[in-house]
This record gives sequence, C-alpha cells and structure tokens, in this order.
Amino acid sequence: MGNQEMIRKGVVDLGQRLRDVRIALRVPKQEIAAALEIEPGYLADLESGKVIPGADFFIKLADKYNVNPNYLLLGSGEIFLGSDSEITDEDIDLEMGIDTIPRLLWLMERSRFFRSMVFASANKTLFEESVIIKQAIKSRKFKKETKNEQTN
Repeated sequence: MGNQEMIRKGVVDLGQRLRDVRIALRVPKQEIAAALEIEPGYLADLESGKVIPGADFFIKLADKYNVNPNYLLLGSGEIFLGSDSEITDEDIDLEMGIDTIPRLLWLMERSRFFRSMVFASANKTLFEESVIIKQAIKSRKFKKETKNEQTN
C-alpha cells in the first residue's frame, strides 16, 4: 500500500471513529457541531473522511465530551476517558522523559494540559510545513515559467 493510500485509509478510519463517538454520545450532528463551533456539513465531511480536522477540533472534542484522543487518532483504548484517569499538571514529570509510545499514550489519556500541548505543537508543525510546501511549489512554478520563457 502506497503512502497516499495509507493516508486516505487513515482519514477514512478517523472519520468512522468520529461517527462512532457521535453515536455513542447519542447526540445529533447539529448539536455536536454547535458545541464544537463548526458547521454540521463540516462534521459530515469529517465523518465521511473527506477532510482532516485541525488540532483545535481534537482539543474541543476531548474537552467537551471527554473523548479519548488515543481512540480518535489511533483507534486504541476506550472511546471515553474515565473521570478518575485525569491527572494534574503537577503530576507530569517531563524530566523523566517521554521515551516510549505507551508513556506518550498514557499522558495523552490523562492530562488535558499535555493533550493541548501535543495538539498545539502538531498544529504549528503542520502549518509551518504547509507554508514551506507552498513556497516550494511557488518557487518551482516560477522556475518553470522562467525556463519556458527562455526557451521561447
């Protein structure tokens, strides 16, 4: 399976998990969309795997409905976080490091602060990468246009 196919499958799987969350909540699309401050059509596009949500979407969904981000992103764990699983920011010992995937997942499930930081960092990285990619495309187009003008 190629990269494009894997990405497409991941987006479709994410959409299905979002739909599963909505069904488990027993809340209509319009109500969830309003609570998350998005359009119902956008939520439908997310569920059908047509679009990929930004970090803010995941933060709002996790905060508003106590949805496990590991379930959403990876399909692992329970759909909802238990109220007893939340830890305080003081309980996080970052000096200990996050050297394993299980430790990362554990923190994602238990710390609202940590989730917000991870999603914010991911959002920033994706934005920066998109800017770099757009600049590279613009530069390449300019080079092609210049080359075409020189050959004519």
